[in-house]
Amino acid sequence: MTVELIDKVEDSECDNVDVRVVLNGQETYVATFFTLKNIESIMRHFSNTGECLSGTYFWSSNMIITHILTQSNIEKVIADMLDTGEFFDVFNKQESSF
Repeated sequence: MTVELIDKVEDSECDNVDVRVVLNGQETYVATFFTLKNIESIMRHFSNTGECLSGTYFWSSNMIITHILTQSNIEKVIADMLDTGEFFDVFNKQESSF
């Protein structure tokens, strides 16, 4: 398993990041990890912009919520999700462009 954070995490306690996972050297899956603080921040922002009924709700496809965004923590979450079978319910398989 290879785990790649697609962007740099600026604040491990208040951020979100897209994560790419490669299984068996070829199958690629993606999901987005959010911290709770980041979701609260986004919803406060929406209350000012009017998005999502002025911050009444928030949603994201392929979303995983965690307290902290570190490579180590993300890898532990992914390993647990693979062990429990939840991985394939949350991560979106990326089809090859070939």
